[in-house]
Order: sequence, then C-alpha cells, then structure tokens
Amino acid sequence: MEKTVETRLIAVIGAGAMGSGIAQVAATSGFRVNLSDVSAAVLEKALASIRKSLWRCRGAMGIAGGLWRVETRVTSPSERRFRFE
Repeated sequence: MEKTVETRLIAVIGAGAMGSGIAQVAATSGFRVNLSDVSAAVLEKALASIRKSLWRCRGAMGIAGGLWRVETRVTSPSERRFRFE
C-alpha cells in the first residue's frame, strides 16, 4: 500500500496583485504560504494588501486569520529554476 503525503506548503513567486491574491486564498484555505519577490517593498505592500482584505472578509463573511500562515522572502531571479511570465 502506498502512502500519500499531503502538501500543506505552497510557494508563490511574485508578490504583485496576482501573487498576493493567490497567497491570500491559499492561506485562508489552511495552507502555509511562502511568498517571494525580488523586492522587499513589493512584499511589504502585498502583506498590507492581504491584511486589509482579510480584515474586510472577517467582517463580511466571518473569515478569520490566515495572515500568520504567510512567510515572505526576498529572492534573486537567479535562484529560480523555472520562470514564467
């Protein structure tokens, strides 16, 4: 019998509008998220955007938390094995 391993960590490369949205949805779904970008400023902006959106969702839909599941990391493009644009 084969064992299956459940993946609970998602890496999102790029913290722009789409990346921060993906990170938010994954975090509120219970996944740990590693959000990386080449810019620390973009990461800070993404976290602020996620925090603001979660606060709004908390009031409107009763969704609580999720931000604590998002880790951030500044990376160099040369560290990436694959790159999609």
